[in-house]
Amino acid sequence: MQFTEEISNGRVKLGAGTIYGAIKTMLDKGWIEALGGNDRKKNMSLRMKGQKWLPMY
Repeated sequence: MQFTEEISNGRVKLGAGTIYGAIKTMLDKGWIEALGGNDRKKNMSLRMKGQKWLPMY
């Protein structure tokens, strides 16, 4: 969350609810999959279905 605010020069501020809501939506749509982790860190993987939605820079 802090990194997002930093790289956007303070224009974008994400809260925990926004992040977890987005993660839940992406899991439900099959764009990402949970790989495990611990209480503080969750590992996710981008699935082929989600790759077509990534912006190309």
